[in-house]
Amino acid sequence: MFLIYCFLVLLAIFILLKLKGKQKRNGKKPPSPKGVPVFGNALEINEKNTLDMLFKYAEEYGDIFEIKLLHETLVCLNSEGMIRKALAGEPYKRYMNDKAKSFYSETMLYGSQSVFTYGDAHSKVYNGMRKGIIKALHVYGQEGFNEFEKKIQQELDRLSRKIASFGDHDFDVVALFKRSLTNVVSLVLNGEIIEDDDDVVNIFWDYVEGVNYFVSASVNNILTFLPFLRYAPGFKSKFNHMYNGKERIIERFFRKRKNKVDGGPKGLADFLIEEQRQSIEQGKEVIFTDERIISNILETVAAGILTTLSVLTSTLLCLINYPEYQDKVFRELDRTIDYWQRTSTGPHRQA
Repeated sequence: MFLIYCFLVLLAIFILLKLKGKQKRNGKKPPSPKGVPVFGNALEINEKNTLDMLFKYAEEYGDIFEIKLLHETLVCLNSEGMIRKALAGEPYKRYMNDKAKSFYSETMLYGSQSVFTYGDAHSKVYNGMRKGIIKALHVYGQEGFNEFEKKIQQELDRLSRKIASFGDHDFDVVALFKRSLTNVVSLVLNGEIIEDDDDVVNIFWDYVEGVNYFVSASVNNILTFLPFLRYAPGFKSKFNHMYNGKERIIERFFRKRKNKVDGGPKGLADFLIEEQRQSIEQGKEVIFTDERIISNILETVAAGILTTLSVLTSTLLCLINYPEYQDKVFRELDRTIDYWQRTSTGPHRQA
């Protein structure tokens, strides 16, 4: 019982310190809905009603208002003009383009060191990473386009043959999509697929499933506020699975690629490593440090797989439950492909 009391006292002190650090603000505050102490508006907003509640607040408080979720104060902009002024107008954009920290990006990405999660969108580091990745993708898309397209087409053919092999029998379509996405992301990162008999054939999934769990609003809000709770039962096992998955990805797509001799297939990871090497040789500031390269590799894995898998599975679920839309899709594809074949020549037609 004594340990419980000690924990509650320390928790109360921690919350008070967090709140005290948020109190010193200059200028006029935007209007806000009345919340409750400590929790703010967190008790009336959840993942299911977020959109409805924001519409409700917007009708009551206008183009700009703020809400409090535990220790975080969020300013909400409710008009195109206000958003444009804040994010693109001078001098506001220099202060409004920062990105909120999350538990996932702080713990997995070395303190939000990927181009997507980097806090200051007007810093030299952010601009350097953004330009470097665009350059890498441009080089990848131009110099290696035909080879990359060929490998993607081979993977799509493999997936089609696998689906056809089941005939009229039931099969797990999500498992097939996950296996194919693993190959596609691997091609993007290092220009190679992962063979079926490879020990790390499911290399991405412990990490991706962990990311999907920890970026959810409810979990992120709790752990951003009280990060030490990741050691609590329930959180701990999921965090460890995600961390172990991260280490396997780093080993295959960073450490082995960094020590690889010249020659062979290349991907995004190789270009970022080469960018680092050239900066060191030329005595320039190294934008792509090891931690930033790893962070961008991990972000590519999470973003590429989660979004694509969600779109594919949701689309199939919709088509299965609403067969009338299947006919619409087929008719649209027929019209589009027919037009494409009549107006296009070369390798893009088959793609």
